[in-house]
Amino acid sequence: LDGAARSFIVSRRRQIVHSRRLACDFAFEAGETIYTEQSQKYNRGLIDTMARESGFEVQCHFTDERGWYTVVVWQAFEATVPPTIATTPARSAPTLLTPCSPTSSSN
Repeated sequence: LDGAARSFIVSRRRQIVHSRRLACDFAFEAGETIYTEQSQKYNRGLIDTMARESGFEVQCHFTDERGWYTVVVWQAFEATVPPTIATTPARSAPTLLTPCSPTSSSN
């Protein structure tokens, strides 16, 4: 993948880790890598297309001052509207998301 930064941790020994939150155990071998994160570079158009094609609509983009980084809020389309048919314009951000700009007014 171009523009990707991946993060891993490595188990230093054979071990079993218990997750109380998931209520299960995970076994790791010594030297086993655990994939923890991927940071990927996308332009705004591709982000919006990926959202739409996977059944979501973009609610807003939070960006830094230079526009180098963004966090995007997606909302699932209504269950009764198939994503390939839904072409409604982006709605204004909900009250909870007041600090961000609605998609329709930002580029």
